[in-house]
Amino acid sequence: MGFCLAQLCTIFCHHLLFHKTFLTNYFFSSRGWCFHYHSFVLAFNLFDSYARALGNAVTGALIKEIVQRVLLLLAVLSYGFIPFIDFEKFIYLYVTAFSTSGIILIYYLIKKGQFDVTPKFSFLRKGLRKVIYSVSLYSILQGFGNILVQRVDTVMISFYLTLEETGIYGTTFFFGLLIVMPARALSRITSNVLAQAIKDKNMERVNSIYKKSSINQFLIGALVFIGIWGNIDNVFIILTEEFRGGEYVIFYIGLSNLMNAILGANAQILQLSRHYRYTAYLLVVFAVLVVATNFIFIPSFGIIGAAMASFISVLIYSLIRIYLVYNKFKLQPFSIKHVYIVLIALVSYSAVYFIPAFDNFIVDIIIRSSIISLVFAGIAIVVNVSDDFNAMYLQLRSKFSN
Repeated sequence: MGFCLAQLCTIFCHHLLFHKTFLTNYFFSSRGWCFHYHSFVLAFNLFDSYARALGNAVTGALIKEIVQRVLLLLAVLSYGFIPFIDFEKFIYLYVTAFSTSGIILIYYLIKKGQFDVTPKFSFLRKGLRKVIYSVSLYSILQGFGNILVQRVDTVMISFYLTLEETGIYGTTFFFGLLIVMPARALSRITSNVLAQAIKDKNMERVNSIYKKSSINQFLIGALVFIGIWGNIDNVFIILTEEFRGGEYVIFYIGLSNLMNAILGANAQILQLSRHYRYTAYLLVVFAVLVVATNFIFIPSFGIIGAAMASFISVLIYSLIRIYLVYNKFKLQPFSIKHVYIVLIALVSYSAVYFIPAFDNFIVDIIIRSSIISLVFAGIAIVVNVSDDFNAMYLQLRSKFSN
């Protein structure tokens, strides 16, 4: 319940605060598209949390990470290439993409006989109510803290630098954010298993999940990072040369998110344990770090300084989290396999570094990405850095061989 409330507050406040134009043009219009948008986003997050509480973390993740993103991509492509799709029609398609996700999830729950919104308060004993209120309060504070941390660098850039540089930073920032997307999907799936292990006080199971999540998230994150950095010139062909200067924003933000990926289930271990309050306290520390480092680096290094500040803040914040989990649970996620992944990533990047650029950037992207993926996956399978990755490979090979 606490995590659900945090998600609702985070999403609602995020869009109210940072999508001013969308709010002004559509929330107060007769069509009220912004209201519909928020309603379906909130509904999806509510019922996704409900589904995860029932032990189904996969369905919501698939809908959000695949179905929703495909629909959003189609909306963007329609706006870009279909002449009669103007901005207003694009808004309809945009809202429809989010609405469809919520509708699909609700339909799935109804079909499974799991859609039940009848309030039940009989189980709320006095002691349990106190725990729920406490968890919800700290989760809401964490949600607001996340908004502050995610946006403070952009606000400080706009204060110190020009709007043009703010736009370059804001656009290139999201390429670095791509690295953590697979990790977010994996973390959603591991949450339920981890919660049960913590409830059963099965620390051996918790340790196994912690180590596996760290390896798997780092493995996928490293592949995405090398894939983006190996195609960095193509990225700026797509973005146009006006965004040049943002290369190292992508690099440092990518490293920051790679650091988040390598922590694996670290955050969930704290959030799902009796030490959940530390997540809110740590966010305060993180916010102070972000503001202080941006204050130091932006005036000297511009938008690259803001990205460097994010990396340094995330590094310190991550080290504190690693120490905290080790101190409270005597668990740490690292092994020699993490070193192997770093070496595999360097070899994969080296495989395309000296290849001259092709005239057609699409061909160049395909060739570079294919070489990086084949080298990376091939070495990872041979070295067996991830049991789950190798098991998936063997399963796919057996299907194709049959």
